[in-house]
Amino acid sequence: MRRALIITIAAIAAATLAACSSSPNAPAANPGGPLSTTQPAAAATPSAPPAATTQTKSGQGTDVVTLDTSVEVGILKFDCSKCTGTVEVKTDAEYDPNIVFYGHKAPYVGTSWLGMRGDTVTRIQVNTKGPWTVTVGGLDLIRVVDGKSPIAGKGDEVLRLTTPAGAAAITNKGGQYSNFTVWVMTDGTSSPELAVNEVGGSYEGTVMFPVAGPDKIQLVQVKSDGNWTITPK
Repeated sequence: MRRALIITIAAIAAATLAACSSSPNAPAANPGGPLSTTQPAAAATPSAPPAATTQTKSGQGTDVVTLDTSVEVGILKFDCSKCTGTVEVKTDAEYDPNIVFYGHKAPYVGTSWLGMRGDTVTRIQVNTKGPWTVTVGGLDLIRVVDGKSPIAGKGDEVLRLTTPAGAAAITNKGGQYSNFTVWVMTDGTSSPELAVNEVGGSYEGTVMFPVAGPDKIQLVQVKSDGNWTITPK
């Protein structure tokens, strides 16, 4: 399952790049397609998953979103920029179901990855006050950076580094009781690796990133309620 997950991530990235360089009518990559069950020896040249349409659902207050198509590997963007009070978002995935933890202050806008441990998402629970929009799709929903220049951001975000980094100097300025985490997933790892896990308002340090595989795929998931920087090394 995990080997198949790596193959799927690599295929999604390859299909996304191909779509960007082909005609406007070319189909987009599908992060929610079925995971391959092919054994590693027979999967040297995996094909991209079938094309999929980005799923967008809007709602108000506390509600449950049921996706039209279940997602095994993908990106979730949650826009609650007009919400008040607090925000909580969780999925029905067995592993890592929490997208926005209970008690996070509104408003909120952020991206998170789905299915990086080989699970499936079909439903999403939203708890908040105000209007919101959930968008589930592929790597086109995340920011792409060169992996060489300093990166600045705010809140929860998924990044793709086109040049994988072996390490990074990281800073964060968040809430006093917040939990700041940085996860890294590559085509050379079997599951996401936790690079930073810090409780408190401030963090500064240099940490190793896992080595990417032959397809040079490196995704970084930042979870923060403040401002952060990542300087690849």
